[in-house]
Amino acid sequence: MNNDEKELNRKLSEKEEIRLQQFNKMLEEYRDKGYKDSLHTISIKKANIVGLIITVPVFVVFYALYFLINGLEGFDNFSLPQLFVAFISIFVLIVVHELLHGLSWGLFCQNKYRSIEFGLIKEYMTPYCCCKEPLKKVPYLLGCGMPLFVLGIMMAVIAIACQSGLWLFVAANNTISAIGDIMVMIEVIKHQGNDDLFIDHPCQAGFVSISKM
Repeated sequence: MNNDEKELNRKLSEKEEIRLQQFNKMLEEYRDKGYKDSLHTISIKKANIVGLIITVPVFVVFYALYFLINGLEGFDNFSLPQLFVAFISIFVLIVVHELLHGLSWGLFCQNKYRSIEFGLIKEYMTPYCCCKEPLKKVPYLLGCGMPLFVLGIMMAVIAIACQSGLWLFVAANNTISAIGDIMVMIEVIKHQGNDDLFIDHPCQAGFVSISKM
């Protein structure tokens, strides 16, 4: 059994089982209405490998911009307490990452935040956010990309502007942590149907696209 199959066949929690049943029922209802659906998922292990591959390039780009704009000014200007806070924030921001998905998607859901659920894939110690409502392409993309934009790009811009090499490190780490989101976004962007609907898969990393036949 390969890693993709292990992820697919992992033991689901009770909430995931219920969500999967609701998900399958929803797809059947769309099929009865003349829609077709297509599965687009990514392997968590592959995402982690890609994350490792892009680590050095991301840090090189971020710090090249820092040195180009600020030189060495403020690069190592931090105290031990600041270092401790930055270290703790890396773990706290994992939760914030998922909250940003939920906050963004919830704005576009008919049932608002009742359609948002959070969970943890224990085998990979990976927290996740799941949107249970189908969304249009742009809203779905916005929800996917919000953690990257806020915790990666925006934090990097602020860190460079404030001459903080320490918080630029955190921003780079957040960017790398968003690799799974980036891979999902690429799949969404590649999808040709701009009027199609996109719904999170209830227990895998990825989505199902729903289109009119």
